[in-house]
Amino acid sequence: REYVWDEPRQQGMWDTLLYGHRIPEMHAVRKPDGTYEIIDGKQRLLTLMKILNNEIPLKRNFASEEIKTYLTNIGTASLFFKDLPISLKNKIYEKEISVAEYTGVDEQTLVILFQKLNAGKPLSEFQKCIANNIIVRIRYTEHFEENSFITKMFTPSELSSNEDEIL
Repeated sequence: REYVWDEPRQQGMWDTLLYGHRIPEMHAVRKPDGTYEIIDGKQRLLTLMKILNNEIPLKRNFASEEIKTYLTNIGTASLFFKDLPISLKNKIYEKEISVAEYTGVDEQTLVILFQKLNAGKPLSEFQKCIANNIIVRIRYTEHFEENSFITKMFTPSELSSNEDEIL
């Protein structure tokens, strides 16, 4: 799907970045050519990249009291990432994101993973074990954007299967 996050969700990502909340784990398939297919977390990744690329400002009406005071003191109702004090930029850059990276997994298993993740269903212990769990600092997430198709990789017919999982 296209990028769909609305302003409250975008501002929620700002809140997550500034106040130490956990970013939910993303799931990506590493292709043999080194690129990634994002199977869960596309909206989070795109929002993060838009914030870092100064496309989504932090807005006063969504900010904490501390940030509201800061915005008032500098005379603005919003602030882009590039305008943040270096201490806040570094805080964001050092934030970590957990990525479940799948390599060498057959397409049927990936379809099942995609269906479960996008339906909010928990993964089985086996499904959790087939991923390489990696931690990526936000400073390095552009690697996922630059080396990713940032797409959902399955056709509607593959996703309409109601078969119970084998795994």
